Order: sequence, then structure tokens, then C-alpha cells
Amino acid sequence: MEFICQGEIFRLLPGKAVSWVREGVLLVADLHLGKTAAFRSVGFPVPGGCEDADLARLGRLVDSTGAREIIVLGDLLHARSGRTEEVRQAFLAWRESRKDLRISLVMGNHDHSAGVPPLEWGIEIWPETLVRGVFSFVHEAKPGGPGYAIGGHVHPAIGLSDGRRGSFRLPCFHFAEDYAVLPAFGSFTGTHALGAEATGRVFAVAEERVFEIPAALRAASRHGRGRKRIPTCSKKGDEVGGPPR
Repeated sequence: MEFICQGEIFRLLPGKAVSWVREGVLLVADLHLGKTAAFRSVGFPVPGGCEDADLARLGRLVDSTGAREIIVLGDLLHARSGRTEEVRQAFLAWRESRKDLRISLVMGNHDHSAGVPPLEWGIEIWPETLVRGVFSFVHEAKPGGPGYAIGGHVHPAIGLSDGRRGSFRLPCFHFAEDYAVLPAFGSFTGTHALGAEATGRVFAVAEERVFEIPAALRAASRHGRGRKRIPTCSKKGDEVGGPPR
């Protein structure tokens, strides 16, 4: 789905990423690489394979959009305990076929605790903010900042209800007047439901589609608050559940 943001064409992709068309940039947030390894390190029997699936999905998005650069809006890594040799080699193998791809990382709260990525990954590090034109790329986008802030961190989702007892939650893109929040890219991540007070436009992600949720339906998001989902990974790397951040 194409969306005009501050005069620029953004393509909102069902892979939970944004293609900034004119600049050839792919925007993603909250990959949380190594999260399953971090959980297993403390005894939780969580499934593996999420990193491979997520990197494969990221590669497909780079190829399909023709992106020349990826800007990661924080939390590329999850925790220091998740920086295993398996994770390191998985990223290196992915990077090997994309040596000319520029990757810029705006450090998130998990990145600060996990430590900067290995130098061999070839990633440019931005401690807090990366400014490009009218956009300020950050980890946690808030209203009232300089420029139009775009970030992640929240893992936004929209809760929908049938008005009776059935409800479900979908990851979403949230574009407010002066900031935007992207859904978490990682498949082993939780979500946080937008409140009914959220302003601006909301675009939900369901399977291979992105579609706008009319403002009249957003009050249903309160039905999704406070619910936790069982952590699991799908073979395609799509988000199907996970513990809170």
C-alpha cells in the first residue's frame, strides 16, 4: 500500500517494513536478533530458527524493493546473552550476498544493553538520531520533536472485535501528525495495542495484506489490551506470537 508522508511516497509492506521509494531505503524496526537464544540461555525451551526466517524475509524485501540501504530503527539485537556464534554466523551469511547494501542502525534500548553489533557486520551506528531531510529516524518516536520522527520500540498493534466475545490483534503501522511508529519486524516479539485515543492513521498487517483501519473501529483496540500470546515462530518468519518485550 502506498502512503504519502511529508510529501514522500512510502510503501507499507506486509513484511512489516516501509519502502521509502525515492531514496531506495527500507525501514525496519525491532528485529531482536538473538532473542530466542537469550531465552534458551536461562532455561526457557523456546523454538529456534527465528533469526534465519527473519533474515530471509528481510532479504526478500530488499530484493523486491531494490533497496540500496536499510535503516534499522533500533533493537537489531535483543540481549548480550543472545549474541551467540550461531546468530553471528547467520547474519554474516546473510550479509555475504549483500556486501554493497548500506545498513544504518539507530541504537535502541536493547542494542545499548546488548552492545554494538560486530564490526564485521558492516553496520553504521547512530547513537540516538539519524536525520534525512524532514525525517528524524529514532528508536522511540514521540510527538513534539524536531522534524517528523519515525521509530519503533512500541511494537504497535490494533485490536479488533466482533462486538461480542471474539477479538484478535494485528501488528500495525501508526502515522500520527508529527511522528510514526513501525511494527516490530522480528517474529519472536510481543505487541502493544494502541489505545482508543490514538490519532492519525493506522494500517494493519494481516498475512500478505496491509489495509487501513478506519478511526471508527479503533475503539475496539481496548479489547486487545493486557493479553499475552504464546511465543512461537512460523516457518515463513511471520509474527504469530511472543512474550512482551
